Amino acid sequence: MNILKATPALAVALLSPYAAAQSNVTLYGILDACVVSAHGTSAAGTQANSGCAYGSRFGFRGQEDLGGGLKADFTLESGISLDNGTLAQNGRLFGRKALVGLITPYGQLHMGRDYAPTFYLVRPVDPYKAGIGSATTMVSTSARPDGSGRNDNSIVYTSPRKNGYGIKASYALGEHTATSTTTRDAKGVLFSYESDKLLAGVAYNATTNATGRADDRTATIGASVKTGFFQPAFLFQVGKWEGTRSVAAPSLATSFFSRDYRSAMVGATFAFGPGRGNLIATYKRYDDKTVRNFDADQVTVGHKYQLSKRTELYAVYTRQSNKGAAAYGLMDATNAFAANGAGTAPSAFYLGITHIF
Repeated sequence: MNILKATPALAVALLSPYAAAQSNVTLYGILDACVVSAHGTSAAGTQANSGCAYGSRFGFRGQEDLGGGLKADFTLESGISLDNGTLAQNGRLFGRKALVGLITPYGQLHMGRDYAPTFYLVRPVDPYKAGIGSATTMVSTSARPDGSGRNDNSIVYTSPRKNGYGIKASYALGEHTATSTTTRDAKGVLFSYESDKLLAGVAYNATTNATGRADDRTATIGASVKTGFFQPAFLFQVGKWEGTRSVAAPSLATSFFSRDYRSAMVGATFAFGPGRGNLIATYKRYDDKTVRNFDADQVTVGHKYQLSKRTELYAVYTRQSNKGAAAYGLMDATNAFAANGAGTAPSAFYLGITHIF
């Protein structure tokens, strides 16, 4: 008997009862690559990078119909770097998302690794979808600082939408020691409205620090128009990172989000229609309210041209102006470029391609 030939057939036979029970499993992903020319940064020059406009990824989604309006489902999503073939999110196998749960007529309940609820407002409203010139550099998505933008150990509830209105709430356990019951716990809620034409919402998040004595807190509001030639969008956030920052260091010159800040994004997509693509422009402002006053603003302008429903080309320019002693760097969907120094204006020009499968 040829074991090499028999093994695949044997595996199918052994797994077939489970495969039959699974109503569907979908493989999906985004592959994004670009050439970027950066100036005024520590990585100035020309680079070939992955995950510029969108984080490159592949994932699996599955769902099983349990009857009576009840379904089990899962999502496993891995970030990848096309330029060198490695895993993103610090080498995690499913670093972008790893969830399992139930879908019921009364809402969805999932457990695993997920974004904070604020992300589900900021990312959809941002005209660049957290890519080049991402709103998330100045408008926090409110995940734990050490989680690559996500929270481990999350318990997430998503309500059904009623007349467009819905709620998403999350509690991410810090898996703390017995000396503190809330160390590193992250709590968040999003109230949103969505229709074919409009998305709007308000979110709140609080993340307890390592000592369990203070929280990083954010309150965010945003909205965007989803149809028509002119599609405006805005975000505004009030933040108080009292858990991460101290009285001695209320803000950092090279890292956004202080003990007291305001940040905002305004932008628009100009949809020219088939064969002409979209022009996208955004302006962001970060206002550090502490005594250090590390402020910055950023302008991003670009064009995305759709070759098909799944493939697009893009050209984007972004420039950030650091005020006073601020020395914030640039970020896109995956890559970071440190600024050369205080008061500088780092910039970057991108040419890239995105394919969705």
